[in-house]
Amino acid sequence: MPLSAGVPGATLDQVLLCPPNDIKAAAGCLERGDVAAVILEPAGGQAGTTPAIPGYLQELRALTARENVVLIFDEVITGFRYAPGGAQAYFGVTPDLTTLAKIVAGGLPGGAVAGQRDIMTLMAHRGDPAWDRSERVAHAGTFNANPLSAAAGIATLEAVADGSVQVRASKLAEELRRDLPTS
Repeated sequence: MPLSAGVPGATLDQVLLCPPNDIKAAAGCLERGDVAAVILEPAGGQAGTTPAIPGYLQELRALTARENVVLIFDEVITGFRYAPGGAQAYFGVTPDLTTLAKIVAGGLPGGAVAGQRDIMTLMAHRGDPAWDRSERVAHAGTFNANPLSAAAGIATLEAVADGSVQVRASKLAEELRRDLPTS
C-alpha cells in the first residue's frame, strides 16, 4: 500500500517496513539477506511523535553492523537540535550515513550527506572518466556549492557548535511542559 500518491509499485516492492522500536522485526527483515540499508529518524518517526525507546538505536546499530547493512539516520528534522553532533551524538549512536537538510544551510535551501569515509568516497570524483561518469554514485543538487547557503550554514554551525543553544532550548521546553495544564 503506497504511503503517498506517485510512488511506483516497483519502488514499494523494494522497501521493507518495520514497526517502530521492534528490534525483532528489524532482525527478521535483515535475515532475508538482501537488505542494503536501514533508514530511520533517530529521535523517532513522524518528527519524534513515535519516540525511539531507550536502547533501540544501540541495538539497531549492533544488528546492522553484524549483518553488514548500512545504517542511515535521517536527521533532516533533528539536525543539530539535540546536540552539536545531532541526535546521533545525543543518543551516542554513530550511523554509517546521515542526511541533513536546510538546518545545515542556516534555514536556506541546502542539504548534506555525511558519513563513513568508505561510503562517502563512492560519491567522489576521481578524475577517471569511466568512474566519474558511470561508476560513482552521483550526488547532484540545485544548491550544491551555493555561496549564500554555504555562508549561512557556516554561521549556523558556529552558532550551535558549543551546545549552549540546544541546552537553552531544552530547558525552555521542559519549563513549558511543566507549566502546561494536564487536562
